[in-house]
Amino acid sequence: MKMRSRINILVLFLHSSAWGVRIRGDERRFLEIVKRFIKFGAKLNVIEYKPSLQLSYYKTRIYRSIELKDRGLIYTILWLLLLALRIKGYDIIYAYNQDLFNILGAIFFKLFRRKPLVIVVQSLQDIELPLKIIRQMYGASAIDMIFIILHRYILLPLALNFASIIFTVSNSLKRKLTAKYPSIKRKIVTTLNGVDTNKFHPINLEKEYDAIFLGRIHITHKGIDKLLLAWKYIINRHPQAKLVIVGGFESERDKEILYRLVEKLGIRDNVIITGFIDDDKVVFYLNKTRAFISLSTYEGFGLSILEALACVLPVITTDLDVLHELHGDLLFYVATGDIKSLAKTLEKFLTLSQSRLIDESLIETLEKHVKSFSWNSVAYKEFIFINKLVKSGTEM
Repeated sequence: MKMRSRINILVLFLHSSAWGVRIRGDERRFLEIVKRFIKFGAKLNVIEYKPSLQLSYYKTRIYRSIELKDRGLIYTILWLLLLALRIKGYDIIYAYNQDLFNILGAIFFKLFRRKPLVIVVQSLQDIELPLKIIRQMYGASAIDMIFIILHRYILLPLALNFASIIFTVSNSLKRKLTAKYPSIKRKIVTTLNGVDTNKFHPINLEKEYDAIFLGRIHITHKGIDKLLLAWKYIINRHPQAKLVIVGGFESERDKEILYRLVEKLGIRDNVIITGFIDDDKVVFYLNKTRAFISLSTYEGFGLSILEALACVLPVITTDLDVLHELHGDLLFYVATGDIKSLAKTLEKFLTLSQSRLIDESLIETLEKHVKSFSWNSVAYKEFIFINKLVKSGTEM
């Protein structure tokens, strides 16, 4: 991919993650895309919270980071407003996802500088899920709920109308956006996600664990409570079965609930909880495990599923439209919240030999499938659109 184009991009990368604590697929996507943008010749000024995630992910600085010291609501809003007034000299605004602060920042910069705006929509759960569930998920205060409602009904629709291009990570998400906001249909482009197969790949290791969950530990959203209930059933029939739960905790509350539930169910000897670990250890655990489990109630893409497939693991997951779109019959689907069906599927996996779970033809199919999800292709497609937008001088 030969392309050099000196474009100055102002990036809004305000997130709740911290390396060593937790990281979402949203953040991993941005960190993979941005280094490729730089290879294509882009210059990036990235507004994010301190410490910059690039230092942990790349082990060096590859872009100019404008770091906010405090993640508080009022502090962030005031600084976004101040930066929108001060920063000049960029060609385009790039909001890396649809969360409140990135959308609010996008509106500020758009209004004050009138530059083309690009928004990446990676999920609509905060828009589609009932407000009661959102409040429970985030432990939101009354003030938080005011801004959540403001974001849902005013800020996001306004920003999407301001945007010149809206990138989505799946066609399912594109259809939902189009149905909700018909006027933006012609702006939406699906660019998908990718996986680094130099990092996530099969390793010939002896299987030590029976199942693995990988992702942020959010008890209800990720269905971990349902998984543990099903695992209790499995242990009653297979006392030596081992489940590995890998990922950083969404909150201290989620951590407390997880450990308390494990103790209550009496499955402490059958569940390994690693917390946040670096990617090399993640790949190790994936390759030491017989099957991957994802029970999310909502996904915009489901990056951890793709990473598991790259390590040639059979995947058991909830029956979501987006996963059918992306992976078809390569996954084993169970109904959302159906603990009995999940337990039966898990037990079936435990009774099969590894060669029957993953045979040579399936390995070849998975390897071919995974290659169709390339970070290089995603970045190249987005950059082509950004480049054309800047050259055309289009402004919404």
